Amino acid sequence: MSMRINLGVAMVCMINATAVQQQHHHSSSHEENAIIHLEPPPSLQSSNSPQCHRIISANETETAIKSGYKGTFTWTTEEQSLLFTASFYGNLLSLAFGGFLINRFGSKQVALVSALGMTATTALMPTAAYLGIYYFFAVKVVFGIFESPIYAALATSLSLWFPPNERSTAASFFTSGSPLASSLGTLISTQLCSSDFLDGWPLIFYFMSIATIAWILIWILFFTNNPKHCRMLSVKEKEYLSKENEGHSHPDGEEKPPLPLANIVSSPATLAVMFATFAHYFTTSLMQNFLPTYSRDVLALDFKSNGAFTSMTFTFKFLSKYILSFTADFLKSKKILTPTISSKVFQSAASFGVATVFIFLTFYIDCTKQSEALFVLAFYGIFAAAANPGYFTSACSFAPMYTGMILSLMEGAGAIGHLAAPFFVGLIVKHGQTNEWSIVFGMIVLVNIVGGFVFLRYGTADIQKWAHPKTSSSNLITLESSKKAERKESQCSLLKKKASELLQCVC
Repeated sequence: MSMRINLGVAMVCMINATAVQQQHHHSSSHEENAIIHLEPPPSLQSSNSPQCHRIISANETETAIKSGYKGTFTWTTEEQSLLFTASFYGNLLSLAFGGFLINRFGSKQVALVSALGMTATTALMPTAAYLGIYYFFAVKVVFGIFESPIYAALATSLSLWFPPNERSTAASFFTSGSPLASSLGTLISTQLCSSDFLDGWPLIFYFMSIATIAWILIWILFFTNNPKHCRMLSVKEKEYLSKENEGHSHPDGEEKPPLPLANIVSSPATLAVMFATFAHYFTTSLMQNFLPTYSRDVLALDFKSNGAFTSMTFTFKFLSKYILSFTADFLKSKKILTPTISSKVFQSAASFGVATVFIFLTFYIDCTKQSEALFVLAFYGIFAAAANPGYFTSACSFAPMYTGMILSLMEGAGAIGHLAAPFFVGLIVKHGQTNEWSIVFGMIVLVNIVGGFVFLRYGTADIQKWAHPKTSSSNLITLESSKKAERKESQCSLLKKKASELLQCVC
């Protein structure tokens, strides 16, 4: 996850802000010692408002160097948006077979191959960038092909390793890589980018590759597809998981039933999850990829402040994810909320809360309100974290046997959201002005409101009728024999009780 997320910071570091602004003001760039005045946002152009525009010398890079925006490349906003979408084209290519591979080979094997491919392509990205933008784009597409199946593989494991009342908390661990990479990873990336060694920014990609190799080793040594086969679990723990997840997996030693693809695709529960996923990923893509750019252009932050600012936003998301997920599981365990009501309540908080945050960003925040912006974005982190016990827990609950395929479809909707966000930013944001970002934020408000209402109407965490495993003939015979034995035992107990009562009466 961190390999994709930290491209947002890496991109700001890779781009030479001075040169790009000179391209936007080509008419002035021919004048020696010309000064480029970046216009303040329209909301600040009144005589009573302070102006936050930056002044950049056309024949010097000193200002950019001091601010930290001294990168190697002069890619335009449209080209940067194209690069942000590259991995999601790869996601779409692999979504069609990701669920089938998991069903055929198992979660461990699919996740392992995916992680190895992601590691190799990430290590190649700096070389590809130096070769040219289209080489970089191609490598990121291949990265996306390997990336997509890993999420479905991990979610499939989650549905087997955790009982229903613990899945929100478990899902918070499962998805914690995203906010952790966005918070801690952003701080690390900022420091690496400031280094003069290898121009700084390639170190981000190499660091992420090494970190993933460490994860791969842990995965190989400790993970098993099914808790039944885990040597580290006691018999009691295995029996507990088997009992809690009874009917949620296919019995060992029997032929797997055909995948009910038509039921999965046409289910309102699946469609509700896909709508919510699209809205969540559309927002997440923009925040992960473009928050550093927004902070630079609209809030006028220098590079190190930008990194700290971005990190704080996702730190709140990281911490809130655990608190909200634990709260959701606690409410379910105490029977205060049913699994379905819990998912709807928390997803509503996520969708409508995030929409409220971006309304504030649109109409209230500018470069004179940096502290207020941090406060508002902290609430973005809190509300966005509620999606974990919301739609994500629902996706892992209403058809546990087929979580891999459902997550593949969910990631497909998410990939479209990821593609749409950079495309929309590239279409609207040309000069980094507040009015341009306001249009982008308005679209986020609309998307989240629609996604929230769809999930509120059709979302569920109850197992669907078509998602229950079909009991084989041998199991039916065993079940019937068990029921007959129980009836006989009950009859015997009743006869003994009556005989005891008769003896007491005789005495």
